[in-house]
Amino acid sequence: MTAPRAPRYQITEKYGYFIFIKDVPESIILHISDHFELEIPKNLTCYDNTGSRPRYMSLIRNFLNIHAYNEETKNIIFLTMKNAAKTKDEISDIINVAVEELVKQKHELPAFSTLLRTTNSTRSIVNKEYYTVISSSIGSEDKEK
Repeated sequence: MTAPRAPRYQITEKYGYFIFIKDVPESIILHISDHFELEIPKNLTCYDNTGSRPRYMSLIRNFLNIHAYNEETKNIIFLTMKNAAKTKDEISDIINVAVEELVKQKHELPAFSTLLRTTNSTRSIVNKEYYTVISSSIGSEDKEK
């Protein structure tokens, strides 16, 4: 019998989300079980509905020192996007700035739809602020023109 292979851990700076076991391709499950010489449990498909999933999510976050998506994350996204929208017009650029900031501050990324919605609302806020500043600096005679 050969000795089991030592696990290799590689922590990257790219955070995603926790997928459900049912969404993991069978080839990946087979590869992992083969690599660690593990038997695949018969009830693996039930895992997503157990209390183990949230417990492991918490353990993984603690191990990687990542903050779960929360109100603080929402505030970071909003403030970062609002600041970025002052100098950037492209939605993708604003989203990239927010993602970089979340990674830097070790926060989980939200769904892309959340980032897109927040980008649109922050751009609207910044544009209204610019409109107000410009409008208030123009005299009524110039406004009539």
